[in-house]
Amino acid sequence: MENVYTEMLAWTLNEQAKYLRGFADGEGGPRFYRWRHERKGHHVPGDPHVRAIAISNSDRRLLNTVQQMFKNLEIRCRIYLDVRKGERKATMDSWVLKILDKESITKFAELIGFSDPKKMDILQQIIASYR
Repeated sequence: MENVYTEMLAWTLNEQAKYLRGFADGEGGPRFYRWRHERKGHHVPGDPHVRAIAISNSDRRLLNTVQQMFKNLEIRCRIYLDVRKGERKATMDSWVLKILDKESITKFAELIGFSDPKKMDILQQIIASYR
C-alpha cells in the first residue's frame, strides 16, 4: 500500500490537483464559523472566527501523502489529531488536515476548488471575508 502512496506523488501536478479535488469533495469541506454573541477583547462581534478548509481521514499515511501533494502545489497545511481511539465512540484515531491561511485558501480555490456548488459558495465567502 505504501507504494501506491509513492506512486501518487509521481503524478503530474494537474493529476494531483484533480485527485485533491475529489478527495476534498468526499472527505472535507470549507469551515466558516462566526461569533453570534457579544465578546470583549480584540474580536469584533460578527467577524469570522474560523476560516479553514478541513479534510478528515483515519489513514494518517494517506493524509501525509495528501499533505505532500498540497506542498507540491505550494499550498500550506497541517495535520492534527482530531479524535483519539476510544473517545466519542471512535474505534480508531481520526486525523484532520487543515488549510488555514489566506494565501493557501485562495490558492486552493484557484487550483483545486470543490465540485459541490454549496462548498464553493462557502469557500468564496471565506475568501471575501478577508480584509
